[in-house]
Amino acid sequence: MFHDFLISFVEIYNYTMQTTTIQPIEASSIKRIIEIGNKQFGNGFITELELLNIIKTPNKYGLVSITDNEISGFVLASVCNSIEELNPIIISNHNWFANTYISKFPIAVFESIGVCEKHTDLGIGKLLTIAILNITNKVSKTTLSMVWEHQNGKSLSHILDQCGLKMQIKMPNYWHEDSIYNNYDCKYCGTPPCNCSMMVYSD
Repeated sequence: MFHDFLISFVEIYNYTMQTTTIQPIEASSIKRIIEIGNKQFGNGFITELELLNIIKTPNKYGLVSITDNEISGFVLASVCNSIEELNPIIISNHNWFANTYISKFPIAVFESIGVCEKHTDLGIGKLLTIAILNITNKVSKTTLSMVWEHQNGKSLSHILDQCGLKMQIKMPNYWHEDSIYNNYDCKYCGTPPCNCSMMVYSD
C-alpha cells in the first residue's frame, strides 16, 4: 500500500514538477541524508543509527526527494501511540507535552525535514510534507512537528502553515542541554550549546 501510494502521488506531482520524485529512504540514502542534515541543522544532529532505526521500525517513516537524479531532501516521522513512546523524541518540556497531548494519541511526529541548499525554493519541502502527511494521517489522530527558529535562519515553518498546522507554543533554548549532552553543532549557534528556540506546530 505504501509503495502504491508513492507511485500515485509521484504521478500526480510530476504533472507540475517533472524532475522530482518521492521514495522511501533506504540504506543507500543514509550518507546523503546526513550530508543534507549537517548543512541544514549542524554536524551530528542526524545520525546513521537514527536513520537505520527508521528503516527497520514499523511505526517510523522516512522519505527522500529525488531531483535531477540526486537526493534533494528528506523527511523523518514517527507514529507514537502513548506518552511513553513520545517521550524519547521530546528533548525538554516533557510535562507540557504530556498535559497538552495526553488525549490525542496516536500522534504522528515530524522529527526532521531538510532540503539541500541548491534545491531550496522549488517546493520540495512542501512536497515532502504533503507526502508524509498523506501517509501518517491514515494511522494517526494528531500531527505534531517541532521546528527550530533563529534570527539568522529560515525554517520550514511556513510550509507547515500552508499544510494546515498551527503554531501552539514557542520554547526558548529547546536544544540547549541536549546539544551539550549529545555534542552536536547548530548551523547558526555553532558548537554546543544551541540557543535556538523551538516552535510546536500541530493540527
